[in-house]
Amino acid sequence: MFAFAPASTIRFPCAERAAPSTCRRRSPIVCSVKEKKKKKVIELTDEQAVGWEAVRAELVNELGFETKTADKVITRAFGWGKSKYWRNAVQNETPSVEVVQSRITFLKDVVGFDDDIIPATVKKFPEVVRLPIERMEENLQYIRDNFPVLADRPEALKASLSEQPHALGNDVDCGGDCAGECKRCWVRFE
Repeated sequence: MFAFAPASTIRFPCAERAAPSTCRRRSPIVCSVKEKKKKKVIELTDEQAVGWEAVRAELVNELGFETKTADKVITRAFGWGKSKYWRNAVQNETPSVEVVQSRITFLKDVVGFDDDIIPATVKKFPEVVRLPIERMEENLQYIRDNFPVLADRPEALKASLSEQPHALGNDVDCGGDCAGECKRCWVRFE
């Protein structure tokens, strides 16, 4: 049998958000109260707004994204929101259609992705539409050098990169001695 102390001596952690009497639980356990997420309002200059609209149109027309999905891709790729990949390296960059088109062309021509694979790849790793092409070329060469099974089988390479598109942006090889850059590390690809 349990004995409870008087209500005045019990500290209810959720007291600031919900009175103990309205709490679903009758014990002094932290209650979860869903708070609505506040939408971040992004303020753009005229130049940024033109670039944003152009890139949005490109993603909608070229990849078949909905407007909301295209906005999420732009937000992550060009550093307008949280991105575990960029980590403040890219912040509030003006979206550029030329940059996005060149990355999509790279995925088609060099990596060999089909038109139906590219939208799924961009959804998984939106930063791919902003990555430097030199980095992606270096990473393809790294894969060919260090993963001979994938180098000898182009279809396996395409399948692996479509499942793990972050490998195109990896730039850390900690070799098991963690560098704290897990979103950019080759250990995740192996």
